[in-house]
Amino acid sequence: MIDLFRILKLEYKEYVILFKCGSFYITFDSDATVLNNIFNYKIVDMKNNIKVGFPLKLIENCLMNLRDKSIYYLVIEDKKIIDKYHHGRNKYHKYVSSVFDIVSLNNRLDKIINKIKLISDNNKKDIIISEIEKLLECRQIM
Repeated sequence: MIDLFRILKLEYKEYVILFKCGSFYITFDSDATVLNNIFNYKIVDMKNNIKVGFPLKLIENCLMNLRDKSIYYLVIEDKKIIDKYHHGRNKYHKYVSSVFDIVSLNNRLDKIINKIKLISDNNKKDIIISEIEKLLECRQIM
């Protein structure tokens, strides 16, 4: 599927390309960042790329929101385009984030989590986590 995504991206650079995959729709890389930015869907790191998925029942809501935000899209089922939207001025670029920044951030967070897990003293773990929570609260992130 990732190979088909990359082939389609050559022609449809600024389209969100959604693939029906079982009981989910999924997309990859820059398109995954668009859906993350709009819907806050969880990004899954797959070593060399990232993906986002959501249940089939949410497709109409997703497509309606993409149309409302003037973001072009393709919906792919069985390797065929079954729906295509391109109307007005495309605002894809407004919602896309760097895949490399997200992968780098995920890697940094994973390293922190793994280091905390390696600490055998539960009191030290609690102190470190509490300090992180305090920093986040001070910055009004939580």
